[in-house]
Parts: sequence; structure tokens; C-alpha cells
Amino acid sequence: MTEEQLEDIFKTAGPIQSTKLMFDKVTGKSKGFAFIQYYDSKSASSAIRNLDNHKVGNLRLKVNYSSGSFQSSNNDTSSGNDDENSGKDAGAIPDIVNAVSSLTAQYKVELLAELKQMIINKPENASLLLSSNPQLSYAVVQSLFELGLVDAKFLVVSGDNFGCGSSREHAPWALADFGIRSIIAPSFGDIFYNNSLKNGLLPIRISAQEINEKLIPLSEKAIPFCIDLEKQQIVSESNEVIIDHFDIDPFRKHCLINGLDDIGITLQKENEISVYEKKRHSVHSFLESGTKKLGKMVVHPAYTDLNTASKDW
Repeated sequence: MTEEQLEDIFKTAGPIQSTKLMFDKVTGKSKGFAFIQYYDSKSASSAIRNLDNHKVGNLRLKVNYSSGSFQSSNNDTSSGNDDENSGKDAGAIPDIVNAVSSLTAQYKVELLAELKQMIINKPENASLLLSSNPQLSYAVVQSLFELGLVDAKFLVVSGDNFGCGSSREHAPWALADFGIRSIIAPSFGDIFYNNSLKNGLLPIRISAQEINEKLIPLSEKAIPFCIDLEKQQIVSESNEVIIDHFDIDPFRKHCLINGLDDIGITLQKENEISVYEKKRHSVHSFLESGTKKLGKMVVHPAYTDLNTASKDW
């Protein structure tokens, strides 16, 4: 497969900045993988969701984030723009995952035990440590999951403004990596809330009183409950209603239920788009500065007299 063929596939997720197919320096043979760099992280995220396991001939694509080596190998420079730097941020998470996975189970248990003692004895210091080192927070959560100490799919938070400061898409991505499907809180940071909905994570707003009275007791006793997105309710395993209603935008609800993002929705109209493009090129080719015979008539590009006075328009 050539780089051009790869671009034809991956450009369906968004504009591509660069493509690099990797070859063995000695044999000159393809290594079987490539780096695709997008202009923004949203397009990269969409490519992973929509093109991972995509069938090409007799093969299926495996699409995931890179560790950032492609960027450094291409000597990219940064102007300080968030979108330009987003690819570098994306590489941090895989690095943390690899680092934590390399630790022994005993070492992870000891680290968690020390952190627990700090939280009990010096909660302010622990809070400062975790808030100033988000990678450490990520590593702690990953360790809990790898040790089988946490298997929840929902996070219940009684504090306000969850996700404030987590304005990048990596925040919901990180939660999704751990299998978290939904977060329940009294309120959310606006950017985090919208990013979550666009990336398959369900944020549910419920009053602090209801959370403390109805959900926290269940969480403390490890009693499972379910989220019925179709009915917009939270119910017990026996289908007893715990929270009779929560609000969600109807369009986002439709997207979550059907596993759609913005690109996925557009691709549902792929046939109609192709028909429209063919018709447009056939009938209105002059828009591309060409000419097209329509029967006996030849349509030419229209030119504007730059000397036309403003009053003549």
C-alpha cells in the first residue's frame, strides 16, 4: 500500500498534515505500519474510532495513537498553538501506560498503600501532589484497574464542576481507556462536558443532594446500578428506579446510543454526497475554472472587470 492510498482512506476523518510509511533501512521492505498526522486532535480521534479494524482488501487496519516519535523525527516546530501541540500531549498517555504496565504487582500495591496513608494523614498534601501531577493521577487509576481493585463503569462525584481545567479531548479519552462509560456529578466544566459527549462518554448532571442520598450509599456498599440512556433513568439491577430522570440533548443521546461521532454521522450520507459531487462536477464544472459542454452550449468561467466602479454593482 502506498502513502497516497493511505491518505485516501484516512482523509475521511479530516485533513491530513503528513503521511509517513515506514520502511526497513536495510532491506527496504515495508515495516507494516505508518504515521498519519492530522492538523487537529479531533480528526485523529475520529480516525481511531471509525477506521480501527477497517477492512482493506484481505487485511484490517489497526489504528491507535503514536508515542510522538513521528513528530520528533520530522523536526516539527511549535508556535505555541494548542492545536499544534495537541499531538505531543496525546503521546503522554501511552508513555504512562507503558511505564505503569512495566511495574510489578507488588510494587504497585506498595505505591498505592503509601499514597493511601498520605491521603489519610496529609490530605492537603495529597491533593496538591495529584492536582499538580496529572500523570501520577492517571497512573494511580491505571494501577487500581490492573490490580483488579476497581471494575466500575461509572464514576459518581459529589463535588461541583467536574473536569474543570481538563479542556483537551485527552481527559475523556483517558477515562474511556479505563472502561469508564459515564460520570455522574452535580455539574461539569463546559468544555469537558462537550468533549465527553463527542467522544462517547456520558456525563450526567444530578443534584448533589440526590447523589449523596441515593447514589453514594450504593457506591460505598459496592451495590451495582445501571444507566438506562433510552429512558434517561438510573435503575438498580432489578430495574427499580433510583433516579427517575436526567437531562441530555436529544441529538447527543442519539449519537451515544448509535455509537456515532460527527464524522460517523457524515459518513452515513456517503452515497448522497458522492451523487451530489458527481452532479456538481457534471453540471457546474465552471466552478472549478473549467469548461463543460451542455448539449451544444459551452459554459466558460466568468471573469470580473476589476475596473468596475462600486456604484455599478
